[in-house]
Amino acid sequence: MSSNIMSDIYKHLAEYDLEHLGDEEDVDFYVSLVRTLRPQKILELGCGTGRITMPLATDAARSGCDVIGLDSQPEMLESAEQHRAGMSPQIRVRLRFIAGDMRTFVAEPKVDLIVIPCSSITHVLELDDQIAVFKRCYENLNRDGRFVVEVGMPNLAAYSDSFSVPRRTPIEIDLDRTDESDGTRLIRQKPRTT
Repeated sequence: MSSNIMSDIYKHLAEYDLEHLGDEEDVDFYVSLVRTLRPQKILELGCGTGRITMPLATDAARSGCDVIGLDSQPEMLESAEQHRAGMSPQIRVRLRFIAGDMRTFVAEPKVDLIVIPCSSITHVLELDDQIAVFKRCYENLNRDGRFVVEVGMPNLAAYSDSFSVPRRTPIEIDLDRTDESDGTRLIRQKPRTT
């Protein structure tokens, strides 16, 4: 499902968490979804460090709901477990992080809600693998269960503009770090508002 290059990206957890710093709109969406649907068991696929999983568990614990976060990257799960350790016992007992592959994971018992937030499905590169994920999710859901997949749409106008000379949208670097352990450089850019 993921290449070594993809796996290497997720070994830089501090930078990964910075990607969503100050962005809570998606968390609010998923929490409101849980409040509306009132599932008894939730499965988040591609849970990463638990940025969405933990608020879901915090809110769901009030209603006695269980939450599972599944990810294939050990570094992500280790970070998620560290975050989980700082939560109250009432939440920790209802929250589990599991290592697994979203194409083959079997939920026992089945769940009421499966979410794949943050365009995590786009890391499943092959069509056959994407179909396997969708089939597996169908098989893991209870009869009236729900499956929610978030996929961001690319801004094709911005992509088209990137071929213009000179560039129409000035870019600024808002993060430039080098991991001292392996020399990997991470540069994050964003459009500058003028």
